[in-house]
Amino acid sequence: MEEKLYRLAVVLAIASLILYPIMGWANGHLDFGVLLGVGGAALVMAVFYAGRYVITGRLRAK
Repeated sequence: MEEKLYRLAVVLAIASLILYPIMGWANGHLDFGVLLGVGGAALVMAVFYAGRYVITGRLRAK
């Protein structure tokens, strides 16, 4: 299960890195699109790792 969630997080992060700059370039703000893409990818991975830490911490506490 964890491996599937990790793959989903990686796919979402890559999609963020690709799609946000394209949307920013289409609107004439490539720099803002790149910042959103990198920030979005970092946020997706941070939420995944934080969630994994919380879940494994709760399992160890039992």
